[in-house]
Amino acid sequence: MKSIYILFRRLLQYIQPLSIYLLITIIAGVLGYIFAMLIPITGVMIILSSQGWLNYLPVPTLTIVLISSGLLRGVFRYIEHYFGHFVAFKTLALFRDKVFSHLRTLSNKNLDEWNKGNLVSMISSDIEALEVFYAHTISPLIIALVLFLTTSTLLSFIVSFWFAIPVIIGYLLLGWFLPNRFHHDMLTPTQQYRELFSENNEHFLESIQGFNQIRYLNAANQRKELLISDQNQLESAYMKIKNISAKQRSIVDLTIYITIFSSVLLSIILYTYAGVSLFNILLGITIILSSFGPFLALSALPSTLNQTIASARRVFSLLDQKPDFPDYESEMSFKYQYGEVEQLSFQYGQRIIIDSLDLKLPSTGIIGIYGVSGSGKSTLIKILMGHLHIGQGNVLYNNRPIQTLDSKSLRFNIAYMDQHTYIFEKSFAENITFSNALNQTLFDFACRKAQLNDLISQLPNGIDTIIGRRYHNLSSGEKQRIGLARAFYWNASVFILDEPTSNIDSLNEALILQAIDQDKDNRLVVLVSHKPSTLSICNKIYEFKDKKLHLRK
Repeated sequence: MKSIYILFRRLLQYIQPLSIYLLITIIAGVLGYIFAMLIPITGVMIILSSQGWLNYLPVPTLTIVLISSGLLRGVFRYIEHYFGHFVAFKTLALFRDKVFSHLRTLSNKNLDEWNKGNLVSMISSDIEALEVFYAHTISPLIIALVLFLTTSTLLSFIVSFWFAIPVIIGYLLLGWFLPNRFHHDMLTPTQQYRELFSENNEHFLESIQGFNQIRYLNAANQRKELLISDQNQLESAYMKIKNISAKQRSIVDLTIYITIFSSVLLSIILYTYAGVSLFNILLGITIILSSFGPFLALSALPSTLNQTIASARRVFSLLDQKPDFPDYESEMSFKYQYGEVEQLSFQYGQRIIIDSLDLKLPSTGIIGIYGVSGSGKSTLIKILMGHLHIGQGNVLYNNRPIQTLDSKSLRFNIAYMDQHTYIFEKSFAENITFSNALNQTLFDFACRKAQLNDLISQLPNGIDTIIGRRYHNLSSGEKQRIGLARAFYWNASVFILDEPTSNIDSLNEALILQAIDQDKDNRLVVLVSHKPSTLSICNKIYEFKDKKLHLRK
């Protein structure tokens, strides 16, 4: 329970800039319920006045009050909903901005700890579930508390303190005890539902992304069975929640009936033995019958609030994750001149990947790195780019440790091309520049170097053609050439190219290697490949062997 209160305090911190709107929501909510209660109360008074019991309150006056109460109920209800959801959606936008900003600070290693289904579920449904807390929990809770005190005092004053006792007990049962009781009943099922929902998302995404492999291996039926099993488990978890909700509604309805019955029974006793007037009793019963709305809202919270709690915990678990390699800000600018790796060692757990490795990085030229899969090539690249902590030893740029360099400046100096180039659903030009602003000279240079001019000429709208999975399906070789063009457009001092020609035919490979070779006097190129033909242009070739680099050429 303590952890839930801490969670709620954290959620409330995000609403502080919008506290004035929350106050408007609460005031409008209280007034709305007061006018809602006035409608049946005034209706009873009209009946009594028409029978001559309330001569001092004429029917026309009461009719005006009745109509005004109905109109004002609608007005304040609208204000409550408008500002309540305004607060909720503004806060959700703040959460999404905070989550996206935090994701940008995390390293690849951090992100690898989250599967894509979890992240998609978190950014969409988990943050959306927080709306229940901000729109349907905070203001209803305060409104119910205000009306609890107001109605109890009013009943005690109009009828009797003893008349208010069963009502107070009923309010406490509906607004506190039953929600708290069913919250515990629903806690485990809702957590299981969120976990199954994320797992279902992950399997669905895998099925879409791996569709071709599933089809080629004739494994569609097996995958279909997995997805059906996921849906069945999800439906089973959902039905558990619905069954508990149904049980809760039955007990809530029974509590209301018992409260009303107790009040009526007590009113008969008070009328018979305590001399309480029939008018006061009728007025008190009318107030009771019209006062359950705020407490019914609270009693319905466990079915949705538990999902909100589970979602909030998942969101905060991401926001609380510290970057494995946080950005370092330095006032000193950095322009690559030379680099050096000294006695570098690195291990994953107990497995040593790199052991006492040394490497000289010149200002220009082409260095080749060769090695079998798992030998440490990718790990070394990540360390050189500042994506992994150095275990032991040093990585120096311009004789300065990498840990002291400004992270943004380091990224400006290093252009990295992965062997799997991702194509965004953007124009051809934006896929290279990552911006609407286009440096035409640099763009033409990058496309020429990457041998993309022929491809551009075949696109219907040239460089403005939208490419990507939904539009123009590019070959693996074309994607790699786009990745290479990004590096040339970035025009960094260091190129790190990971298998840049693995999916390119021999002719285009020769042209691209020629372009890289012709540019070697302008920058340092670190070329990682297992193909001898690709490494043929290197000034030096190092082989990863026995957790070290050995000079081959």
